[in-house]
Amino acid sequence: VITNTIREKSWSRFWQFTYPQFHYPFFQSWYLGFATLFFPYSVASSRFVSLFLLLPTIILAWLITKKLKTENVAPLLASGLILTSPLGLFYFSNAMKEGLAACLSLLVIYTYFRGREKGKNRWFFLSSLSLLALTLTKYNYGGLILLPLAIESLVWLLKDKGYRQKKFWLNNSFLYLPFLLGFLFWLFYPTNRFGYLFPFPQANDVFNLKQTNFIGHLLFYPQALAFSYTLS
Repeated sequence: VITNTIREKSWSRFWQFTYPQFHYPFFQSWYLGFATLFFPYSVASSRFVSLFLLLPTIILAWLITKKLKTENVAPLLASGLILTSPLGLFYFSNAMKEGLAACLSLLVIYTYFRGREKGKNRWFFLSSLSLLALTLTKYNYGGLILLPLAIESLVWLLKDKGYRQKKFWLNNSFLYLPFLLGFLFWLFYPTNRFGYLFPFPQANDVFNLKQTNFIGHLLFYPQALAFSYTLS
């Protein structure tokens, strides 16, 4: 439906079908809609453009690991594990949110690293937009990436005396303000839907897998990785 509204340039209908995607937010439908414009939309084409995301995901994993370890062994290992992960290939090839979320998560981290390295506001701005796209793919993932960013900013503020640095306040404004403005717009325009953000995962017995509180739901995926999935 999203693809058809884009092809028809019917932006009012585009928003009409975007707005109800609240509990399972819309960004993946936008990506699939725009990415499949070049050929007839089908299940196969949506899976193909999702599988394509595996390439930037591997590249980003390489670049991030390269910044942490200058030798090539660690980047090769990180990229190789993603490329050969049956679970990862399943998510990407089936056009599931997890594939897009993995790519966006690494994009947030990479652009943030570049921002800290170069001190350029444009990198923090790109990181903020990537974080917003990630959150609007699935709220859990945005929260799990936002938390370490906030901790790192707090360390910068206190340990490195960032509160004395104009650069700290400017860089963090570009990092957090675009994200906050975009997310608040989604929550409150044209109606206030904030109250629906937290109760839903706890009330839906089909999907919460006995996670009975917000923290349990938020940490479902790390717990699943730790206790349920294989090393891959």
